[in-house]
Amino acid sequence: MKPCHAIVLFDAVGTVIEPIESIANIYHRLGAKHGSKLNRSVLKERITLARQNFFNVGESAQTRFADSENSAPLLAELESTDEIERELWKQLVFDVFEDLDSPDSLFAELWGYFEKPEHWRLFTDVEACWSELQLHGIEIGLASNFDSRLNSIVDELVPISNADYLFCSSQVGFRKPSPLFFQQVRSAIECINPQTKEDLSIFMVGDDFQNDCVAPRLAGWDAVWLNRRMPIGSETNFGATKKREVTSLYEFTQWVLAHLGYTR
Repeated sequence: MKPCHAIVLFDAVGTVIEPIESIANIYHRLGAKHGSKLNRSVLKERITLARQNFFNVGESAQTRFADSENSAPLLAELESTDEIERELWKQLVFDVFEDLDSPDSLFAELWGYFEKPEHWRLFTDVEACWSELQLHGIEIGLASNFDSRLNSIVDELVPISNADYLFCSSQVGFRKPSPLFFQQVRSAIECINPQTKEDLSIFMVGDDFQNDCVAPRLAGWDAVWLNRRMPIGSETNFGATKKREVTSLYEFTQWVLAHLGYTR
């Protein structure tokens, strides 16, 4: 039986949008403009390591938050505001460009670069997915670790400019994989649609396994991992839950419609 109110929330970067130019290329090109001598391959490695250090990329959400009694310090680490996000990215840029004495001007240019909608594009499977889901009356939104720059990016990109919901971590107050991110998002949706609270069914889909699959399922949501890079297929166990994997949003569309009981 179809739920009365189904909502699909998509992660943003890596799921529905991506930079037109690769991150490593952007950092290398703008870094060189500001005097950096680091080559592209070194920069790519340093960016990956810095994201792990400053944004906890790849850490197990299940390990961090399965024990709710001991998770308070971890929750504090994932608080998010525009100011916090900007400072974290500034620290990352300073860490990556170790050969620059003062990368302030480089950081300012990088920050502004990623704010401009023309530097982003949709993945090719987004439009068909969103159109099909909306055709069946399923509401759609974005739930992303991002700051308020995401608003201007989304405004210029159809069809995501027509999203029913837009949640970015700096406005929610917490970053994924914090359970408070998912609690706040659900509360906001319930406030908008109080009459559907009991019949609300929220699905999360995204390319980050920990943030977009493990964490929302720990928070009681249904979630699907979009594995664009190294698809291996099938469902496998991780802890007490399963890893549901799709390789494209075309595949996700088929799965979620079938799961909700719609016929094509």
